[in-house]
Amino acid sequence: MKKLLALLAYCLCFVTWLRGQVAEHSMVQLEQWTEQQEREPEQDELLLELEQLKRGPIPVSRFTEAHFLLLELSPQQIRSFREYCSLFGFPTDKYELQAIPYWDIALIKKLLPYLDFSPQSAFPWRKNSAGEKDDHQLLFRTSRVLEKSKGFQPDSTGKSRYLGSPQGLFIRYTAQFNRVILAGFGLEKDAGEMFGRTLKRTADFIGFHVFFRGLKNIKAIALGDYTINAGQGLLIWQGMAFGKGADGAGVFRQGAVLKPYRSAGEINFFRGAAIQLAKGKWETVSWVSRRKRSATLRFDGQEPVSFSSFSESGYHRTSTELAARNRLTEFVAGSILRYQGKGFRLNVNHLYQHYSLPWMPREEPYNQYYFRGKTSVHQSIDYTVVKKQFFLFGEIAKGGKGWAVLQGIIASLDPKMDGALVIRHFQPGYHSYYANALAEQAAIRNEEGIYSSVVVRPHPRWRLNFYMDFYRFPWLRFRTAAPSGGREARVQLQWQKKRSWLVYGIFRTRSGMENLSGLPTYSIVPVVQHNLRVHLEKNLPNNWLFSARLDQVWFKKEGAMQTGTGMYADLKGPVSRLGWQLAGRLHWFQTDGYSSRIYSYERDLLYSYSIPAFFDHGWRYYLQWQGRLKPFFLGSVAVKWWLRWSHTGFTNKNSSGSGWDEIQGNKRSEWKFQLMLNW
Repeated sequence: MKKLLALLAYCLCFVTWLRGQVAEHSMVQLEQWTEQQEREPEQDELLLELEQLKRGPIPVSRFTEAHFLLLELSPQQIRSFREYCSLFGFPTDKYELQAIPYWDIALIKKLLPYLDFSPQSAFPWRKNSAGEKDDHQLLFRTSRVLEKSKGFQPDSTGKSRYLGSPQGLFIRYTAQFNRVILAGFGLEKDAGEMFGRTLKRTADFIGFHVFFRGLKNIKAIALGDYTINAGQGLLIWQGMAFGKGADGAGVFRQGAVLKPYRSAGEINFFRGAAIQLAKGKWETVSWVSRRKRSATLRFDGQEPVSFSSFSESGYHRTSTELAARNRLTEFVAGSILRYQGKGFRLNVNHLYQHYSLPWMPREEPYNQYYFRGKTSVHQSIDYTVVKKQFFLFGEIAKGGKGWAVLQGIIASLDPKMDGALVIRHFQPGYHSYYANALAEQAAIRNEEGIYSSVVVRPHPRWRLNFYMDFYRFPWLRFRTAAPSGGREARVQLQWQKKRSWLVYGIFRTRSGMENLSGLPTYSIVPVVQHNLRVHLEKNLPNNWLFSARLDQVWFKKEGAMQTGTGMYADLKGPVSRLGWQLAGRLHWFQTDGYSSRIYSYERDLLYSYSIPAFFDHGWRYYLQWQGRLKPFFLGSVAVKWWLRWSHTGFTNKNSSGSGWDEIQGNKRSEWKFQLMLNW
């Protein structure tokens, strides 16, 4: 304990700066998402849209449901805004927003950067109205790990396993014309991938999109890359979505049905055409997609006969990875028919998938119910009902050889208390590749559960969040050779003093069952994990913000205990004279192994995520420097730049990473640079 206190005192002296791009509650959600998926998110669509809204705030009369969903308003808050406007007209200033039921001060502060209260904003928007400007953005990002991993080391013939350079590269151009037309393209290569002539194409991944919206009865048209979100995610949900870590209404999937895809991720999107039509209370969305996918193929001689799994890493660095690149063709078509009544909405969803080769997973006891074949057809029905302070939602879906059902209710039990209850039942034979619903595991199948949560605000400065989830798996799972179950609970207590202090503590406990390794036959044993976090933030003069955190993990499996501890401190803020912003963090960690790892969100370049998993013993720090320029020779073009350096040093081992990513030595250093032009 003395060592930890001394470390905290040292960290308090470590000075760092930057303006954050993600709210604190979203940081926790991103950490839990990364822990479940075991990879960092690549979708930056939400950050991109919010940044565009900041550069051109929306008149209050033009704020649509899509904007509210983007800003994560609850169904009750959206309905309250509509009812208020129908009775009193659109709000004319920020103070009037306090009169809208369910709109508290925290929500209003969150919305203000995106709202326009100028006099003309009180009137419905008309096409080609004054003040509407085109918006262009060109982004260039590059990065490199300085230490060479095993894949870059030459073999006896002088050749390395990775065929490309160690630099990562991302280039994206986006344009928005009169808020009606969006268009752009993106080029991306990961470290180790080829680029340019040696690849026989410009980049490993090339994306493009053209998107029209707001054309009378044609709400949207998408050409190129796009995403689809339907219902509660039992059938398809390609956007970013959080689960059990979300507050209250966060368990309800909400978002625009059709959106352009502009991120660097190579997996979860469609490529083709889609259209969204609306007339009166009816609305329909139809789409078609055909794209190449990377997959692990099976051969009969020289002829591919099936594939066993998709390659979802997005890496094409080695000859083996390149051999799997774009070897499979996926065709997808679907539709959504929606009826919107007063306080009621009903959707009927259809999805058709066809692969050029049959999907044949390797035969194992746990995957007995997995989908096998070339073609799959899926249907679902979802609904929402708003009745006073109650909001009901649900979806029932059919796919593969099973059904999936999710039903939930969100209630405003009191002006100071909200509650949520969600029941789910996914049969082992249910299949939908693009499903992304509230669940314990990433795949939506073989799971039953009851989730409940409550949010209490006893005082303007105090907030209590609690959720509990009981679940069971009727059939075997990967690394669990028998039907099993578990439970998870989390409580968060937060205290905030206006413009001064923020302190919160989180305790989470999870229990389940896993195989016990090292035995001639599989035997499942209990697994228990506890997480404790204490976090504080202090606003300092001149817009500086200091924060410090302590994380503790306890992991127990069949009597064997692992523990993990992590502490960090940072301080962020502007250097106003030069127009710079600086950021940094010093992070100490010590864990007994990977099972007691700690995930910690780090501020990164705009539109980029960094959520490393900390395990073993060591230190990590990062420094980030950003600023803006307006060169006279570029006219109205605004230039922003970012430079980031991170370094991890281990004190208990002389290598890090695994496979071809293994680095010899006890350190790992990375730099990133980003340049962004707006006009």
